[in-house]
Amino acid sequence: MMLIFHQKLDWEDLIDRERAKENAFVDTIQRHFLFGLNGLYRGGHSFKSISNRLNQCLGMNLSEVFTTCPGKTHSISRRRLHLKIKVQLDAKRPVLLGYQREGGKGHALVAIGYRWESKHRLRLFCLDPGHSLPRLQVWNNIIDLDYLSYIDWCYSDFNYYQKSEVCVNNILLIRDKIFCPF
Repeated sequence: MMLIFHQKLDWEDLIDRERAKENAFVDTIQRHFLFGLNGLYRGGHSFKSISNRLNQCLGMNLSEVFTTCPGKTHSISRRRLHLKIKVQLDAKRPVLLGYQREGGKGHALVAIGYRWESKHRLRLFCLDPGHSLPRLQVWNNIIDLDYLSYIDWCYSDFNYYQKSEVCVNNILLIRDKIFCPF
């Protein structure tokens, strides 16, 4: 989804095997991410491994991952992670979010916009590949970030679709100019 927003691919590139025969980049993306669904976060792959694969496919350092998990590469405070999300969305760049539920299960979705709900609640409008997109609707999930939280690992964010508290703890950013219709 992020590569489509960044105009690196279109939908036909993802589903058409004939295009892969004509374009080495499309072939590489299809093999690395679609066969066996290797690129899916819920399949146990970290954002870091997805970013590494993406950078290998493109032959450049296009994506970057930030996390609030102490001891990991690019670990930052939760407050800085939330600020990075806001800055990217202000620049009309979608952000791939990873969140953790209590019990350890995680999920990923793409934030495409936001609005302030209160002084400390940033409401993110998201595209969630795990749920269908209702007709004439631009997003299909909402995550409320506890924007003023100083605790780096807590379940104070809220997922409206699942009606549960979560912890947004990973983001993947694509570093280039994009066209985003939202």
